[in-house]
Amino acid sequence: MSLLTPQKIQELSASLHLEELPEEEQAEFLADIGELLFEGAMMRAFAILSEEETKTLKSLFEASGENPEDEEKSTAISLFLQKYVPDFNAYLAEEAKLLLETWAMQMEEQKE
Repeated sequence: MSLLTPQKIQELSASLHLEELPEEEQAEFLADIGELLFEGAMMRAFAILSEEETKTLKSLFEASGENPEDEEKSTAISLFLQKYVPDFNAYLAEEAKLLLETWAMQMEEQKE
């Protein structure tokens, strides 16, 4: 599941110069990055949720895990996050920024 907007994905793609890769590799790479960003944002979300809210969210994920393409279950997770973690999109943006900064530092180190 990814809450990254097409615009954010395009910005990330441009920042990482992915246009140089074949389309299939771009899509796979962006899916992996999206998952990484989502996981980082979820770690932050779980840190602020109550025990009961955490149980509810985990049960939503378990239900969606049975069929990850089920839009209704993905929507339920999105609505839950909007209600209980209003800064979730900011968490995603911060995770993306951190990833890009880390990537840039590693690229600089490789040049040295």
